[in-house]
Amino acid sequence: MIPWLQSIRAKTSLLFLVLFSGIILPVNLIIYRTVRNVLEEANLREMTWEAEKLLNQITLDPLTVPLSANYDVRLLFRNPPVEQVLFESPGFPEFPPEGTYLDYYRIDTLEVVNVQKQRSGRGDLVLSLSRGNSALQSRLGEVRTYLFVISSISIGITVALVFLAAGWMLKPIRRISDSARRIQASQSMERIPLPRTRDESRSLAEAINSMLDRIERTIKTQTNFFASATHELKTPLAIMKAELQTGLENGKAHGLLEEVERLDHVISDFLLISQLKADNLVLRKRRESMDEVVYRALKKIKFLKEQYDASIQLIVPETGTDLFANVDSDKVETVFTNLFENAIRYGHPKQLGVSVDSSKDTVAVQVSNPVAEPVEDAALLAREFNKSKALETGLGMGLWICDQIIKLHGGTLSLRQEGGAFIARVVLPKN
Repeated sequence: MIPWLQSIRAKTSLLFLVLFSGIILPVNLIIYRTVRNVLEEANLREMTWEAEKLLNQITLDPLTVPLSANYDVRLLFRNPPVEQVLFESPGFPEFPPEGTYLDYYRIDTLEVVNVQKQRSGRGDLVLSLSRGNSALQSRLGEVRTYLFVISSISIGITVALVFLAAGWMLKPIRRISDSARRIQASQSMERIPLPRTRDESRSLAEAINSMLDRIERTIKTQTNFFASATHELKTPLAIMKAELQTGLENGKAHGLLEEVERLDHVISDFLLISQLKADNLVLRKRRESMDEVVYRALKKIKFLKEQYDASIQLIVPETGTDLFANVDSDKVETVFTNLFENAIRYGHPKQLGVSVDSSKDTVAVQVSNPVAEPVEDAALLAREFNKSKALETGLGMGLWICDQIIKLHGGTLSLRQEGGAFIARVVLPKN
């Protein structure tokens, strides 16, 4: 099981917490600063309006200064260079030198506003109002608290909803994971149920099912391969054993060489299959005359020809015809040998026709043999472990090997039945 903190659900919730906090906290800071500016401006307007009202109610003869329960008052007469304090409430803050000339200033937790009234030719009256800003700070504290509480609740609720939503969205993934754990490698494997949704989870399930199809085919291929390989190796070994026993008794070992060659041929096919499957088959190409390659392949089936008492008809062009192609002669010789052996083993009667022809850019070798029964889907015989009903023995890989080797040379191998004959045609480029 995946540790909870390492799950996609937890990581999604944590990521959203970080992103949401990174967005909402700066927004709340902007909101707080805006509210603070609004409250400070409202507070300043209120104090200024109160100071102007009181200033308009002041009389000098006799001196009458109206007071307010919420403010400390100071009245100053100013006629430069003369400045005289006419009235000052007890506890009024000490003026800094520049404070007299400012409309607003702050001393610690006190706020002070100055308003003035000109008297024609007789100087100015300056009224100063002072009040503590504790009420303002209290309101700002309430705003900070509200923003913090609301933000915390919003983040908590949102992260919880994201956590629940992530769990709901990941349910199909968990079902896929649970189903995948139950699957065992075999020739018939259970498939992942496809989610009803058309999202990434369905795409994942389809990809896993496609992978399971490939694994199943590979397992079947391997099973068939080993079953066929066992059969193919067992037969020549049994014959060799019997020949050796007979040979030891009679002083002879007839047929032993043929079976050794057959076993060698099977092992060579196994090696080619493994190299082709691993995509590491190396081709050593050079200019070769295709008729010479065909002759060498025919020599390799000498014992098989004698065993089946087969006849071979070889048709090659007149001397001077360009039959050269750039090929790996050993690999192409293996292809021709396989085609000749198939034609002799499964032909009825045992008649093998081989022809070599040339065009401007290609050289073609055609192998034909009569068949007693129709061959269904002849082109499909080039697939792995695909056999015709008439071809009940063998690995079922010979034609596949031939097809793969020819494709690596840039050529083609075509298989077809024409009339009562099975025809295999190899076309190779000259360059």
